[in-house]
Amino acid sequence: MKKVIILYLICVAATINLFAQEKWEDRYDKIIEVPGTIKYDYDNDMGTYPVNKGIFAVMRDGKYGLYDADENDEIADPILDSISVNIPHEGHLKFMFYGKWGVLNFKKGEVTVQPEYISIGKLSDVLIAQSIDRKYGLVGIDGQVIVVPKYDNMLPDGRFTINNKWGLINMNGTVKAQPLYDQIASDGRFLQDGKIGYMSINTGDIYI
Repeated sequence: MKKVIILYLICVAATINLFAQEKWEDRYDKIIEVPGTIKYDYDNDMGTYPVNKGIFAVMRDGKYGLYDADENDEIADPILDSISVNIPHEGHLKFMFYGKWGVLNFKKGEVTVQPEYISIGKLSDVLIAQSIDRKYGLVGIDGQVIVVPKYDNMLPDGRFTINNKWGLINMNGTVKAQPLYDQIASDGRFLQDGKIGYMSINTGDIYI
């Protein structure tokens, strides 16, 4: 009986040791560093090198999630279609779920912009978002809708089109130039009724 108990304890200890030796990276098919979160160490021979500490996008069975290697915990389960790690903004990343884009805060582990847009522009405090009916609007990175998607196109400098006319809007949602123009160039040149003029892209003030 004692031999049986001893053998059992040996098996349990071996199992525990096996799990203890498993690295978190081995649980996933692919890991991708989230810029600005990775910890580094220094070795006289190797120089500076990453130590697999920080926030990582992880992939398993073709789906993506987020892993916090400092806390040894998954921030987001690997159920997402995609995660964009190129340019995080103040702890936020874009993600795709069932073909729609949203934003999550990986520091808090919560979704701030629900995945209901077919595209989201460069991450900043205010985002240019395209709705499922292919209209553009503005949404805060906290999820607040600033401008309901209604424009046919919208550019990062605030130029927009609606019904084939151009206008200007700022990131607070204030229209600086009504959509009365046939075209507005990035340098402020505009075309209206066959005439060329100039306006400030920042304020919408007309110079000529």
